[in-house]
Amino acid sequence: MNRTYLTAVPLLGLLLSVAPRSASDEASYLDPEESIIVHAPGDSPCPDGVLLWHYNPPGLEYVGGFTWHYDGVAPPDYGAFAEGYSGSGTVCGIRLLLTTLPGSYQGQTLDAYVYDGAGANPGAVLSLTPDIAVTPPGLFPTLTEHDLDVADVVLDGGFFVGFWPDWPGAPCGWWIVGDLGGPGGCPRTKIAPGIGYPEGWQDPSIVWGPIRALGIGAYLAPLPVPTHASTWGEIKALFR
Repeated sequence: MNRTYLTAVPLLGLLLSVAPRSASDEASYLDPEESIIVHAPGDSPCPDGVLLWHYNPPGLEYVGGFTWHYDGVAPPDYGAFAEGYSGSGTVCGIRLLLTTLPGSYQGQTLDAYVYDGAGANPGAVLSLTPDIAVTPPGLFPTLTEHDLDVADVVLDGGFFVGFWPDWPGAPCGWWIVGDLGGPGGCPRTKIAPGIGYPEGWQDPSIVWGPIRALGIGAYLAPLPVPTHASTWGEIKALFR
């Protein structure tokens, strides 16, 4: 499995903005100037798994950081972010690419989700792993890869993986990084009612402008090959 442990990355933009890019006080955006990517400590949640990852390193010069806070985050999962994939096997882990600012991270936790993806948006919840404590995200301009061990889900077809930040009604703890110029994936965010945007699962581009993919990946392990119990007669027939 290939991993990026430390990569120097020039980023487009000369401004760090923690103010919303819209009239809403619930949406926050970071525009990095120059960053590095570091893999956070921890073992792979899925040693035999393959990382499905829409996030495209060559597009890192077009990245941003996105989050909801205050009334933008509410139970059960308003303020969540998700990314869509398709495959066959067992979803056994999630990777997040996060960053934060001094004083923002205060040990906040998250709930990790696997959703059915038969439609264009996350559907039924297939797996929920609550109260995951992430290691401290990298301080801007450092971007940190975090691998999460989640409840396994066996599936075949489309699905979404994502997280809900556990800070309802409070300031944000970190920002999820997004690719603005790569080949693209299926980014989604679940918008709370009454904050000035369409409610429910939406493309985050309607809030922050064009976003091609979020820094949310899925670890997918292949299903074991079923064994066939041969009879002695079948074995002897092989040598005739």
